[in-house]
Amino acid sequence: MLQLISILLFLIIPDDSPEVIELKNDKNFELEGYYVRDSYLLNDTERIVIASKITRETTEFEGLKLLYLIDNEIEFISQDAGESYIYKPTFYKFKDSTTIIACEQGFEYSIGIDLFELKSQKLKKLGYMDIASDTLDMAESIVPHMKIERKYGDQYHFKFSGNLFINPGGKAETKISGDLVKAIYTPETDKISLMIRKN
Repeated sequence: MLQLISILLFLIIPDDSPEVIELKNDKNFELEGYYVRDSYLLNDTERIVIASKITRETTEFEGLKLLYLIDNEIEFISQDAGESYIYKPTFYKFKDSTTIIACEQGFEYSIGIDLFELKSQKLKKLGYMDIASDTLDMAESIVPHMKIERKYGDQYHFKFSGNLFINPGGKAETKISGDLVKAIYTPETDKISLMIRKN
């Protein structure tokens, strides 16, 4: 019976691909207790903020975080990005207004992306992918080389092009062709699974 339902969903619900959208970066936005790096307006009431929490009255900050605000009230705060001094979001919008946010982490090189879903004014983290693009032997953002599809209504499939680093900068750093790698997020597991196909 479950298999029949899966087949019907496959036939009824078409695959859906988002478009990358550019959002206005409000550099003048301030948020008490935070050093604001970037602030992106989603609409008149919602915004995404990349910021570090001020830990003391000095200039010391925690790591960069992604915050989601409605009417300037914080609705979601991510874990901080550790020592990464890059935390750059890219916004993917589906036809039903669901938005995927891919936030690149990095230093002099990219170390991967955090992925978030914003749907019906609820933001949640989907997971982390330690993947970067292998560009002239340098780990750069995977975002320009990543395609997202929504399948069966609630799964996200991530496909890659070009050459990749898996675990860039780490002890187990691996170079691989992007067409051998696929990542899938499923609500049932509530995580992103990375699959590598053999040549």
